[in-house]
Amino acid sequence: MKPALKITLAYLSVGYCWIIFSDRILLWLTDTDTSPIWIDFQTIKGLIYVSITGVLLYFLIRHYLDQIEKKVKELELLNKQLECQAVQLKQSNQDLEQFAYTASHDLQEPLRMISAFMTQLDKKYHERLDEKAHQYIYFAIDGAKRMRKILIDLLEFSRIGRISDEPSMVDVQSIIEECLAELRPKITETKASIQVNVSCPAFSWDAKLLRMIIYQLVDNALKFTKNDTEPAIEINCRDLGKHWVLVVKDNGIGIEEEYFEKIFVIFQRLHNSARYEGSGIGLASVKKAVELQRGNVAVESSPGRGSTFTLTLPKETVSRTTS
Repeated sequence: MKPALKITLAYLSVGYCWIIFSDRILLWLTDTDTSPIWIDFQTIKGLIYVSITGVLLYFLIRHYLDQIEKKVKELELLNKQLECQAVQLKQSNQDLEQFAYTASHDLQEPLRMISAFMTQLDKKYHERLDEKAHQYIYFAIDGAKRMRKILIDLLEFSRIGRISDEPSMVDVQSIIEECLAELRPKITETKASIQVNVSCPAFSWDAKLLRMIIYQLVDNALKFTKNDTEPAIEINCRDLGKHWVLVVKDNGIGIEEEYFEKIFVIFQRLHNSARYEGSGIGLASVKKAVELQRGNVAVESSPGRGSTFTLTLPKETVSRTTS
């Protein structure tokens, strides 16, 4: 039985019973001189009213149920379309990642050949070439090196989520120390002071992603420094129950608010590569790695006053397919 009919029958049953029994109770409670014919007339009128309103109720409910059913079918169709688009988008992203992986991997060999042959050309014909020719060779070699660095970073970016470690117990303090040890030459060169304050215990996470995130943030803090100021970097990590927060604060050149989103987009650079080297992939890699684990990254900064990157990361990592 359809819902509209069920509701209408229930309404009619309750209405009929109420009209009949209420009139009989009223007849019993009132004066015996009251005409039973008048009571019967009131009962019939009440039954007719309930019947008419019951019919109207039936059509009204059926109309609304038809509208709801129509909307449900439309939503189901939209959901199917969204699912189809999601599958297509996922496949497209996989194809793009595969293309980036293949391109960045295969293009390194030609660049190595260009760099090697230009170096040999400079060595063999050094005395015969004028200053302008040496300058051209330098530009070619330098360009090949920078392009190779971009391809290596792009290769690493495409690997995020494809090739990663299984979740394991990680000690944040130890990983920070490993990253600082790897960056020691740059730390010494810039005379940077680094303060580390870790108040969260070891927990299960992807060690490779965590190491990459910390390395990129500290490397950026060492890179974008003011000329007349020695870098001062603070690394804090604290436990928030189901999440932990990693904060990297520096006293560098800072970022204007309008570029807060742009800095996390791949290949989006705010400065000339001649002044600040880099490929524009580091922070994009951080954002991709963080969001892959259902976390989020935010930045607070102002020009000339440094930047503070705050990462909120869940302790439970999501499963990924490695390749």
